[in-house]
Formats: sequence, structure tokens, C-alpha cells
Amino acid sequence: LKDMIAVGGFKVFPSQIEAILYRHPAIREALVIGMPDAYRGEVPRAYVTLAEEAAEGTGGPALMAWLNPQLGKHERVDAVVVRDSLPKTMIGKLSRKDLLIEVRAAAGG
Repeated sequence: LKDMIAVGGFKVFPSQIEAILYRHPAIREALVIGMPDAYRGEVPRAYVTLAEEAAEGTGGPALMAWLNPQLGKHERVDAVVVRDSLPKTMIGKLSRKDLLIEVRAAAGG
């Protein structure tokens, strides 16, 4: 399983987008995965959990509006999904692979 996302011929590394997400004070955890896109092949999508002190009303659209201007056009996410938790490995590290499996299963593919 590759960590790189191929967006219209460009290579996008999820860790670079995640590093920017972690600069936002409301974000506790972040994972970025590639989602299938009919036009560009794949498109990045961010999944985050919020810190307990996150401001009321901090949601996906607001985080996306904050994030995307800091990214190149090919790196921009199609959505920021706020979740209660993100999947972790046995040793407690965030698991991009498990998130990908979970999201694709929920989407029926």
C-alpha cells in the first residue's frame, strides 16, 4: 500500500498535508488518504479528530477553507471529515491503511 496520492499526474504526499493540518489549534489527530476521482484519478481527503478545546462550530468546511489556501492546486483536499476517532495500530500509531480500508468499505468499494 502506497502512501503517495497520484493527483492528475502529480505526486502528493499525505504527510505534507497532515503537517499543515497539525498547525491548526483545533486539530488533535489528522490522516490524509487518496479517494478515487473520475477526473484526476485520486484526490486527497483529510480525516481529523478535534482537540477538546476546539472552538464551537469548528467543522469540516471551516477547516477545509483554512487548509486549502496553504496548499498547491493539486494538493487541495476535497473534504475535511471530522470524526470522533481515527484507527490506530496495535502500538497506538495512526493507521492510514486501516482508515483507507474502513472508508472504502463504507463507500461500497
